[in-house]
Amino acid sequence: MRGHRIAAIILCIVTFHLPAAQISNLSLPEINDLYNDLRHTSLDSNRIIDTRYFSINKDVAEFEFKFGRLYFFKPVADRVVAGYFEGGGVFRLNANDEIERHQIRRFTRCDRVEQEFERALFFFTDDTYEQILATQQFADVVIGDSVRENAGVFREKIRDRFIWNIDARILADLIKPHEGHFFNAFLECLDGKELIYIIDPLDEEAVSLLRYEKIKFSERADFETWYSSGAMDTLVSSDVNFDIVHTDMEVNIDDKQTLAVKAKLRFATQCDSIRMVPIELVHILRVQTATIDIMDTCLVIQEDKTSDAQLWLVFKEHLKSGRTYELDIEYSGDGIIQDLGGDNYAIVARASWFPSFYTNPIDPRRFVMQFAVPRQMTLLATGEFIRAWQEGDTAFSMWDSRIEHDFAGFNYGEFSVVSEKSEKCNIECYTNVKLNNDLSEIRRLLEQYKELQSALMFLPHELTTDRVGKNAAIESRNAYEIYSYFFGESAFREIKVSQQPQTSFAQSWPTLIYLPFTAFWDKSIKDRLGLLRGEVSVMSYETIASHEIAHQWWGNTVMRSSYHDEWLTEGFATYSSALYLQASSGIDRFKDYMKIQRQQVLAHAGEGCSFNDLGPIWLGQRLNSLDFPVGRRLIYAKGAYVLHMLRMMLFDYDKKSDDRFVSVMKDYVRNYAGKIVTTDDFKEIVEKHFDADMDWFFEQWVYGMDIPIYKFGYDIEETNGSYLLTITAQQKDVSPSFEMPVPFLVNFTDGYAVVRLMVSGEQATAKKFRLPQKPISIEPNPWSAVLCTIVE
Repeated sequence: MRGHRIAAIILCIVTFHLPAAQISNLSLPEINDLYNDLRHTSLDSNRIIDTRYFSINKDVAEFEFKFGRLYFFKPVADRVVAGYFEGGGVFRLNANDEIERHQIRRFTRCDRVEQEFERALFFFTDDTYEQILATQQFADVVIGDSVRENAGVFREKIRDRFIWNIDARILADLIKPHEGHFFNAFLECLDGKELIYIIDPLDEEAVSLLRYEKIKFSERADFETWYSSGAMDTLVSSDVNFDIVHTDMEVNIDDKQTLAVKAKLRFATQCDSIRMVPIELVHILRVQTATIDIMDTCLVIQEDKTSDAQLWLVFKEHLKSGRTYELDIEYSGDGIIQDLGGDNYAIVARASWFPSFYTNPIDPRRFVMQFAVPRQMTLLATGEFIRAWQEGDTAFSMWDSRIEHDFAGFNYGEFSVVSEKSEKCNIECYTNVKLNNDLSEIRRLLEQYKELQSALMFLPHELTTDRVGKNAAIESRNAYEIYSYFFGESAFREIKVSQQPQTSFAQSWPTLIYLPFTAFWDKSIKDRLGLLRGEVSVMSYETIASHEIAHQWWGNTVMRSSYHDEWLTEGFATYSSALYLQASSGIDRFKDYMKIQRQQVLAHAGEGCSFNDLGPIWLGQRLNSLDFPVGRRLIYAKGAYVLHMLRMMLFDYDKKSDDRFVSVMKDYVRNYAGKIVTTDDFKEIVEKHFDADMDWFFEQWVYGMDIPIYKFGYDIEETNGSYLLTITAQQKDVSPSFEMPVPFLVNFTDGYAVVRLMVSGEQATAKKFRLPQKPISIEPNPWSAVLCTIVE
């Protein structure tokens, strides 16, 4: 008996792998069987380890197993790819740069992560199994029923919580001709936290640590990112890369708002030996068929929409680098178009209703779309309108983007339209003819209760969205012309501004803008309905159209590379609205707007700190957290201020000229129109026009969090009819290397002068300036040129 057990152990230790070539050349039915094996694999009674103080290292993380048992799952294709742990362990993570350390301090109040865990579920295609067996031995123990149940419940919980299909992700590595580098650990910690540590070359950043929580009234989970970075091992990087050059779509919307799509993607591969890829498509849309190059049917992996429903496609053969392929996908589903009454429809999943490769989240391509909708409805889409026709009760329309961009979208309903044209653009503004259900109910109450009319000073007939788009059209046209002056030509001159049923949410796709129905009402109506609650909401409605028009430049003409560069779109669009206000309403309104941006940067963020303390704007959406899901707002306000400070450093106060700033922005648009940009790309343009190294500025304001507090002093001496002004500056709450040129407006009886003082570190700085006459006042930081606080 003992000899039999030793033989079994030896058999388990010496893991026999099927030859890589043999697995990678499996037929699609065989791969489907392999996938089903992964879905249903269970704990292996011959692969159990009694853990006693051993550790494994995974990139920046360490897993220490103090006591308990580690149960491996049964092999699939002779590969052990999963394990379950119960007992006592410690997870540690040491960040490798200061921004990531700040994130860890934000969430843990410590410089590194150290979490005790009692249960863990591991998935891997790397050498984890071999790594553990190099120092550990199997134990002769029995798996208890409770352990099997706990492992099964844990695994099903992960499938319920997340869209990600981990079994498909493992399969993708198993059928590759070389070893994978995937590692995934789900940890249930003693303090109740649930963490996910991921190493995945297919992700935008290969290594990440997430904390997740179940969403109330849902089986799904939401998460916050504690750490995200590239892998230390350069081998752990993705070679999966695609370039979609063209997408054709035939889109049908029936009278029940079911969406059915036939999509054809023409793409080039930039990698060899790929048979299986994840596809970005919202999970409520279900794929019926997928074929490549017309002839070869793909294996479609898409679990139930309530489970781990991420879409994966398996090709009949390996794709070849440098070749161009055509992928046809047919899919349909309900829920994309939501009927809110009165032929008002909300369009959801606007960035994922069309297919893309998960590994290439930003992939500009030409879109050609044909829509078929009920005859009485209007369909608006991104791109240039080509033609429309009718067949029976169906209305058809065709749209062509002409140029490559990264999003396609549409709006749908019964609209009335007004237009505004100029030499620069043509703006068409579409508003719903009838009221949605919520507004219809408000009108009914107004008609029924006369006292409500008196209380609100509001008549029922005023509650309408029909033909109220004129003001929005004019604002959009004016904003477009102002931005054309500052930024040069946008790639898009024909803009459709359309109403959506949401009350405060807006969005801008190439040539197609969605504005909330509240944005079309005049200020009087918004005020009487209680929508204007303070200066922030007033200003928000005042600039909502101009902000979305600005995205025709920032995000649509010039596209961002990753979440790190989101400030280049949202921050720039926010500052564009400031320029719009300056040109349309005057300098005082501009100053009011920038004051609000400063207030928002410094506002309380709900975590015992200000928005600015959440982190650098380079973190983008990672500024959000589970407890404070609106932290990303910082990139709007501070991103705007970064651009404002650059503008003020370039401003010619003598000539009151923005020529240098305009040159920067036009050069940026001219160089990167139709391209994907990073923060470094913008920095290069800035350095070109400053003719200087601007590392210091971007380190402080994009990658840093310092906001200086200034105290100024002034002394004026008269000598021989001239005046000598000495300005003393004290800077606080900054790092020793922090520096910033601060302007001062010196007013005279018959004019003014502007002088600048470079203030560095926290040491007092003083400089003398010779003046032509005696100043009557000195204003520090005119036009709020520096984001700061000034104290007496």
